[in-house]
Amino acid sequence: MISRIIIFLKKERENILLFILFLLIIFTFIFFKNNSQLNFSKNNFFEKSVIKKQEERFQKNLIIKKNEINLFKNKGCQEILIDKRSCFFEKENCLDILKIPKTITCKKWKTIHLKKPKFLKTLYYNSYAGNSENKIEKLISYVKNTEINSVVIDVKEVDGKVAFDMTHFNFGKIKPKSNNILKNPKKLIEKLHNNGIYVIGRIVVFKDKYLAEKRPDLALKNKLNGYLWTDRSGKKYLDPNSKEVWDYTVNLAKVVYITGFDEINFDYIRYPSDGKLSNIKFPFSEKEIEKDKKWGRAKVIDKFFNYLTLTLRKEFPKIQLSGDLFGYIAITNDDLKIGQLIETAILYFDRIAPMTYPSHYNKHFLGLNSADSNPYIVIKETMKKVSKKIKRLNLEIEKAQKEKTKIFIKSNFYSDINPEKLKKISKDKVMIWLQGFSCTWCQNHIRYGKKEIQLQSKAAKEEGYENWFIWNAASRYGNWFDK
Repeated sequence: MISRIIIFLKKERENILLFILFLLIIFTFIFFKNNSQLNFSKNNFFEKSVIKKQEERFQKNLIIKKNEINLFKNKGCQEILIDKRSCFFEKENCLDILKIPKTITCKKWKTIHLKKPKFLKTLYYNSYAGNSENKIEKLISYVKNTEINSVVIDVKEVDGKVAFDMTHFNFGKIKPKSNNILKNPKKLIEKLHNNGIYVIGRIVVFKDKYLAEKRPDLALKNKLNGYLWTDRSGKKYLDPNSKEVWDYTVNLAKVVYITGFDEINFDYIRYPSDGKLSNIKFPFSEKEIEKDKKWGRAKVIDKFFNYLTLTLRKEFPKIQLSGDLFGYIAITNDDLKIGQLIETAILYFDRIAPMTYPSHYNKHFLGLNSADSNPYIVIKETMKKVSKKIKRLNLEIEKAQKEKTKIFIKSNFYSDINPEKLKKISKDKVMIWLQGFSCTWCQNHIRYGKKEIQLQSKAAKEEGYENWFIWNAASRYGNWFDK
């Protein structure tokens, strides 16, 4: 048996060797494959460890950088750049959505703000006039040859669009849309500054077609059909009690200020005044109005004024802020259901600006045949009433400071402002809007020009008010200021 096996092996030796060789190849392949998988697994683990360490280091840096942002602000930084992306307003959100940042740096804007003249003598320029070389040269000639020393230029009008590109700023959820009328605002402001002109940027706040249509949840609605509510001329409004709108307004003002405007002027900081007011549904103000039907709107606007001015001054302590007021507010004792009162607004803004256009008064105001044709008398009597309001308010401020209480405004209405740091309210905090247009639709109207401007400013000055704007929607002033 054994001999047979030996003979078989001799005959099949070559086949066996081939079989063994085959087994060795299979084993070698399996060995190297497993070894390769092991090495890959080790490398993968190593890569994960490196990433984890990077993430840990990033989280550590993130905490440090968030703290440094406040230090940057104290050093005069006006914008934070994270990997060259602007995070001026939404700093933490911006950090959250980025990958591991390579650089977080401070950017100091090279903007110069002129000191406010002792008394402001200001022309209104719409954004088209601001972008017109001829109009700007005319303004410069006014400043050189007359008492005009400042200009207010539209940055955001009632259509809701902003006049220059702001896309390089992070606005969060609400982003402005630009019509790009002001092509180069910084260059414009630099030219005006070089000619000693104080520059004010005007922002329309709650009358906003663009945002009302883009974010109808923030806008006033019509109770009857649920559509956006419109006033008599078809304009749309935002709810003045929307915190999102408050923050959007603050962010806009910051951009305008760091662009170089010396002062921010806020207009339409109120509830609507005309149209089917009883049909309005307020998405955010309803509770406040129902709680206090007489002063609910005024309390909302008071809180807005407080938030707006405190937030901006916290970021920019030297910023100058002015607020436009409905003209009739100066001569009435209530808020006309629009939420504005001289007594609250003047506590917050550096200047309040009642729009005291004679054409906007009742035609039989003071028993006159026509308020529009009596500019001197209308302004004179209006400013007398403003003086009385300021006098009474100063007594209330003094009382609140002595008794450590809030400032009394009206029955069951106290201002949110802290009275401790308030100084006595002076007449310099009032800057009235003068009528620089002819009201051709007014009964018994007259043509307004140089004489009528002088009569209005004369009446205001006689009552102790020397700051004024002049409104002409088309920004046409001809030779009104030639001596």
